[in-house]
Amino acid sequence: KNLEIGVNYQVSFWCESKDLNATLCILEKPQNTNSSIIIAERNINTMPNLQNNKTLAILTFKAAHPENKYTICLKKDKESKANFMVDNLMIKRRDVDVYKMLFSKQNKDSLLIVNNFLLPLK
Repeated sequence: KNLEIGVNYQVSFWCESKDLNATLCILEKPQNTNSSIIIAERNINTMPNLQNNKTLAILTFKAAHPENKYTICLKKDKESKANFMVDNLMIKRRDVDVYKMLFSKQNKDSLLIVNNFLLPLK
């Protein structure tokens, strides 16, 4: 499905947080050009959602020109030798909630994931 004009979208995924100094970026490449512009970015180290040594990376962007090409990327500093491990990549409208139910054999109970975030058990 194509992106819609003026709609806020949210990119999220879980990534290994050990030694991860990287910036999550959304790039937009206008048609008939060879260059891209950064329309949203945030350093993953500034994202507060941590679980089991992983960070939930979240970034919101607006599709002003859905006919253009949008790229999601992680930029790390040139000296970094860290590899990125990414799980559960999700791109959704920001005003829509996504729910997922799982069964945990370890906890012998159902788990609820909302917008890629595991809700804690009581």
